Amino acid sequence: MDIKKNKVIAIVMQVFIVIVIFASVAYAKPVVLRVSGTSPIGYRGTQSLFDIKAEVEKATEGRVTFKVFPANQLGDASQVFTEVKRGTIEMALMFIPSQYDKIFEIGSLPYLADSYSQMEKLLGPGGYVYKLMDKALDKQGMKYLGTYADGFCGIGSTKLPDNPSDPTVSKGNLLCRIPAMSAYKYAAEGLGYKTTTIPWSDTFSAAQTGVCNAWLGASPQINYQVMGDVIKYYMPYNVVFDQSGYIINKKVWDSISEADRKIIEKAVNNEVRKSFASCEAEDVKYMKMLEEKGVKVIRFNDKEFKVMVAHVRGYAWPKLESTFGKEVFDGLKKEIE
Repeated sequence: MDIKKNKVIAIVMQVFIVIVIFASVAYAKPVVLRVSGTSPIGYRGTQSLFDIKAEVEKATEGRVTFKVFPANQLGDASQVFTEVKRGTIEMALMFIPSQYDKIFEIGSLPYLADSYSQMEKLLGPGGYVYKLMDKALDKQGMKYLGTYADGFCGIGSTKLPDNPSDPTVSKGNLLCRIPAMSAYKYAAEGLGYKTTTIPWSDTFSAAQTGVCNAWLGASPQINYQVMGDVIKYYMPYNVVFDQSGYIINKKVWDSISEADRKIIEKAVNNEVRKSFASCEAEDVKYMKMLEEKGVKVIRFNDKEFKVMVAHVRGYAWPKLESTFGKEVFDGLKKEIE
């Protein structure tokens, strides 16, 4: 009798536990994530946020909901990063600034990779650069969810540069806008350009008024969508890879149930894979659209490109080794050999 009684008690307890678990899920307070996006509403990276929102809200049956704010509506990169760090903005898809840690510039290393497939190997889930970013963001109280591939960056200009295909020749007739990052500075200088630091929000007016007459900082799509009415030339140097990071406040992340975290990770990883799979075609598509808009695209052959890669790496990498550390560079060189 005691054995039967114990079995009955055990069954009752198991049923009770299941009821409690389902009740806690059913009555748990919904998690609302405010998500900051950098890019315009029409940009595919912004669309990825709405796709994640739809997938997660459906799969979690509303336990996790998203409020997406694209086009820097919640502030510029520096502001948003600080707010995600504090938890006052829960999540973002953004270009990660290096104000808290210089290692965040590693993904923008000049000619980090010379192909789309090699870049995915480094930046994709589990890749060498991904791991560096994940570790560094963890120290800032954030969880790194993935890298969104925006595409390779070239230089757009209002004037034709001198000898655009030869990195050893000074492009002295142009002053190239860069963000306040040493990786971009040495990338442009390695190609022969003089540089000036101008905030992203001021770049269009700066090019329009002649404060600068060239700029480095985004893929062909952004050149078309944002700068297409002011630039006259576009050089696809592919010197820096434009990428954004999905980041979330770690305390917020830890407050979400494990099951729902897996749903979010799956949705983000779907968009990461799609971004790498489509970014080459997107670069080609928008360079064609730039040409249709009247912008002259100056393309380079394989021989010219190989010379650029070797020259810029030789110029920029030694200067940046002290920033990122010899150990980081040694590991990177092994990855790309």
